[in-house]
Amino acid sequence: MSPKLYVIRGPDGKPEAIHQRIEQRDGKTFVWWSRGPDGQPTDSLEGRRVESLPLFGSQHVAKWDTSRPVFIVEGEKATMALAAAGYRALGTLGSSITPSDASLAVLIGFDVALWTDADPPGHRHMLNIASAIQAAVRSLRWVEWPDAPLGSDAADYLAAGLKVEDLTLGPVPQREPALVIPIESPRRVQRRRDRSASPIERFNHAVPVSEVLRRDYRLEARPGRALRCPFHDDRHPSLSLLRDDRRAFCHVANCWANNNGRGRDAWDLAHGATGEVAK
Repeated sequence: MSPKLYVIRGPDGKPEAIHQRIEQRDGKTFVWWSRGPDGQPTDSLEGRRVESLPLFGSQHVAKWDTSRPVFIVEGEKATMALAAAGYRALGTLGSSITPSDASLAVLIGFDVALWTDADPPGHRHMLNIASAIQAAVRSLRWVEWPDAPLGSDAADYLAAGLKVEDLTLGPVPQREPALVIPIESPRRVQRRRDRSASPIERFNHAVPVSEVLRRDYRLEARPGRALRCPFHDDRHPSLSLLRDDRRAFCHVANCWANNNGRGRDAWDLAHGATGEVAK
């Protein structure tokens, strides 16, 4: 299947980035493109944070009045499906990213309906957005689709031939109360961890994943930037490092570095380089 390119434009219509979605038999990968200092396309955001990018579809807001609600969905595909069906929709750029206040400012004064993907990350994502915009929008509702299949979204709903008018727009659900944990001093926590940690845990605490990838795989890796995965025939960058540099994750589902969605730590990668691959 050919890659799909989504142009992320600001409220003024000017392009600010391109999001490339690559569908493969074993999963999907995403690549960000932007214009580099020399004016040429580059496969990164050149240090820009994803949360600072506009919501997908922001260029249309200037033409809208406040007579109809705006649906907020996760991703470009769901946004385009709703727009094609005649609804006003804006898309976020992934469940792990909460857009900045500047990106969400286009929603000021509108009636907003949050349509979450049917999975826990999508649910948390929309709750984060609700917290960010509730004081700025005219009203805030939550799309209720009780029998939604796990992982489905607005595009799946429309593809099933269902009508948006049949959905209930209810109140935003309450967050589950946070677990209260007694506070310990950082030094005391570290001493306790050192006493109880296994050798593998101590290794992972001391050695960043990026160091193993540079030393054993000759890959220049850093958190927040995708690179080609060394564990399968990777034509498009699909390996990402978590922000804390303690785990690498391949977005291809059947790759060893995906590990059923858990990724791999420094210990795993170090042994993978010697052929002692953990199962």
